Amino acid sequence: MQVSVRFAGALARNKTLDEATTRDELYTRAGGVSFGTARLLGYQAAYSQPLYRFADYNAGVYTS
Repeated sequence: MQVSVRFAGALARNKTLDEATTRDELYTRAGGVSFGTARLLGYQAAYSQPLYRFADYNAGVYTS
């Protein structure tokens, strides 16, 4: 999942990681999954059950 460095940096500040370490972690498979999952779970959905959250996220914010 594509995650911006700015988003990863903001999330990593909560983990007290410096920028260089955040960039190194972001471009690994584990880091991409970790930061990508955090972004996906933070996606605001307009329905009570998050069943289609992944599909809506991939399609775009204004598709639902």
